[in-house]
Amino acid sequence: GDVQSAVDDLKSKDVTIHRDIQEKSSGKNAIILDPDDYMISLFEPNFSDEKDQQTAGYVGFTPA
Repeated sequence: GDVQSAVDDLKSKDVTIHRDIQEKSSGKNAIILDPDDYMISLFEPNFSDEKDQQTAGYVGFTPA
């Protein structure tokens, strides 16, 4: 799926969203907390036709 549908589904299950979706040039990212309060980063790469080249992937999204 995509980050938006994943976050919507997790919200409906009362999962804590540490940081809602942010869009960067490389893609979309959100951070959730698991039941032990560990942060889990959800990442959806940008596969837009407007990009000349795909980024190498994860480029340092931080929880702050």
